Amino acid sequence: MPIVQLQSEFAAALSIAPPSYTWSGKPAAAGNSGMIIRVTDQMNSLWRSDGTYWLPEGGNQCVYSPVLSGVTSQSATLQVVSGLPGWSIPSDMAGIPRLCIEAYATCYVSPPSSAQARQIYIGVDADKNCIASHQYTSTSTGKRVWGRLTKEGSSTDWTAYAGNANYFSDGTSRSSVLQSDLIASPIRLYYRGGNTDGSETITVVNFAIEVGVGP
Repeated sequence: MPIVQLQSEFAAALSIAPPSYTWSGKPAAAGNSGMIIRVTDQMNSLWRSDGTYWLPEGGNQCVYSPVLSGVTSQSATLQVVSGLPGWSIPSDMAGIPRLCIEAYATCYVSPPSSAQARQIYIGVDADKNCIASHQYTSTSTGKRVWGRLTKEGSSTDWTAYAGNANYFSDGTSRSSVLQSDLIASPIRLYYRGGNTDGSETITVVNFAIEVGVGP
């Protein structure tokens, strides 16, 4: 169904907000080329129709960034950080050509231990389909983890480019994620402490996911 909407420059001048929908309740992109909508269950992100797909307005949009207040976790084995439900990509969003997904998190640990390698991991399960991860043995307290999934060529699966960074060094790694797994399971944050008795605590400062469209 076509959206009745003023041209974007007039709508902006009159401070008229784009119409709002949930992702599942949005109108078809066909017949709405150039129109912009707000998607309420995807962080109120903005999407523009190209006549075939709804694409993130401006090239990328944040779709997941929960309010974090005292989100902590303790574990001696790799486990989901409690209190963070994660984000699930809708199947038709996953079908957008050249879509990319970026995920990042900033965390602090206390008291830091180097008894075993600490793991901070973003992915769709705890042992494969990694988007971003960092494993290190150190008593440093802060860590930032970042990674990107992209579709390359006509492949339906995704390639991960993970830039794992802290305040002093950067590294890169590569892996792949199956689209079937990505759709079936939410992207979540996982953690294994540096202490084998699970006494080390991680505090999550931010955890966010953005989607964009590549060239």
